[in-house]
Amino acid sequence: VPAEQEQRVRTLDLDRDGHLLVVGAARSGRSQLLRTLAGAAAALSPADLHLYAVDCGNGALAALHHLPHCGAVVARAEPERAARLLGRLWAEADRRRSELASSGFADVAEQRAGSPARSRFPHLLLLVDRWEGFTETLGQVDGGALTDLVLGLLREGASVGVHVVLTGDRSLAAARLSSLTDSKVVLRMADRADVSLLGLHPRQLPGEQPPGRAVAVDSGREVQTALLVADPSGQAQAATHGELGRLAGERFPDVPAHQRPFRIDGLPASVGLDAALARVLAAAGGSGLFLPFGLGGDELDLVGVDLDRTPAAVVAGPARSGRSTLLCFQARALLAQGTQVVLAAPHPSPLRELAGLPGVRAVLTGADASLEQWQAALAGDGRVVVLVDDGEALVDSPAGPLLAALARGQSGRGLVLAGHPDRLGTGFTGWQAEVKRARQGALLPPQDLPSGDPVGLRLPRSAVGGPVTPGRALVNTGLGSPVTVGVPR
Repeated sequence: VPAEQEQRVRTLDLDRDGHLLVVGAARSGRSQLLRTLAGAAAALSPADLHLYAVDCGNGALAALHHLPHCGAVVARAEPERAARLLGRLWAEADRRRSELASSGFADVAEQRAGSPARSRFPHLLLLVDRWEGFTETLGQVDGGALTDLVLGLLREGASVGVHVVLTGDRSLAAARLSSLTDSKVVLRMADRADVSLLGLHPRQLPGEQPPGRAVAVDSGREVQTALLVADPSGQAQAATHGELGRLAGERFPDVPAHQRPFRIDGLPASVGLDAALARVLAAAGGSGLFLPFGLGGDELDLVGVDLDRTPAAVVAGPARSGRSTLLCFQARALLAQGTQVVLAAPHPSPLRELAGLPGVRAVLTGADASLEQWQAALAGDGRVVVLVDDGEALVDSPAGPLLAALARGQSGRGLVLAGHPDRLGTGFTGWQAEVKRARQGALLPPQDLPSGDPVGLRLPRSAVGGPVTPGRALVNTGLGSPVTVGVPR
């Protein structure tokens, strides 16, 4: 403050301030400002502040995951994960609006002041680095759906404790979102004249702006971003988050699980078969008919369906898509629950290699298995699930009525049908049509928008046309919303 010959610490007061826009050119200190904010948050309890980040730059925010306050750091190459994060934040903002209205609180500051510690809303802080990178990548998903979610949070999030800090180049100043918050700072611009987009005159900028030197638009005062450690290198600043995370964990060791940040985990590059099978019994409950598809969801749980509730499921995918691998995992998971299986593989399939395992009643090969063979395989008591690979080859099987009865439901029985999505149960009648009516299953990988039909999914455009990641599947657990899972192998 030159008039008072004094330097003051500028802070982001989440009880008072809404959002913050940070505008500047590349290498002007945008990412460092976000790292500093996250580092300062480590002084607060994870029960009071939850951090989330969307890093559309070069990974400057990756180290934030060391902080116990941080629920996710999402990269621009993770559109599915970004959609989950932004959707979850929007849902939380919507939930809070309802609770504040029903409780008579005007905003989150009143709620926090008038509630016991265990029920106070934590502030949620979303950091988005490089808006220009966001608009070119994540902003293109589903016709701009993720951009709309960010704009919605800027319009309605602050009053319920959901705050956004955005960094970007001049496009951020010119964007419609610039009008959604009064709190803005300007770092060095590539063209000083561009500050007029924010209501400043170029003469209000200092003669030189080293990295981190900014001007606050509301006051015209200069601001210098603090460093976490004296070494200004990105590596040193990022390493400090690890130490801050360790110290915060020691300082706040007993934060209850319900007060910690929700997680939006990314899928691992591969999922081990043995590790996934070890989790089956914990996830299965008591029916013995839990049919898993893989690890997925926000916290990488084992995602599956209970065939005791809905007795049929589809695994759809073209040849060499991994559907047989998924069927083998499912067969082993059912065997681990003490459920017997009948396997049908009319064409060569890894499913045939399970013959002889305890609990495998029969492996039927060829498309000409007789009704008597099917009846013998299914005779007797006990839980039994039939898993069929290359099911399109069995569309006219003499066992069709028997399989249709399984799909409609028999106590302790289930049916899993795998095949090409374009060829499974193309009509409205027959046993495969009965299976498809269950509207649950897995798709590997989506080829086009109609390929979701066999498993009851209406696919967004973002689900098709992109690069195919081996070992991934879209799952419908009966709710109609796709969940991406990693298939164990």
